[in-house]
Amino acid sequence: MRWGTSFREADALVAAGRLRDAYRAKALGLAGTAHFRLGELGEAARQMREALEECRRTGDAEGVEICEANLDVIAKAPLVS
Repeated sequence: MRWGTSFREADALVAAGRLRDAYRAKALGLAGTAHFRLGELGEAARQMREALEECRRTGDAEGVEICEANLDVIAKAPLVS
């Protein structure tokens, strides 16, 4: 059950006092994705790098992997004029 897993993860984050950290990294990653979809590559990269830093700081290995992959996609995206 995916929802059950999500709730258990959220409960663990709350118990560890890390809920704010987890949401900050996710919010930054989502903002980076939104900027990417708007063609704003510089801002997309900036937001994604910040998300990556946050994931590293909090020990979120999966988040680090996702952010690094997203930064690779951003770097390879053609510039749209």
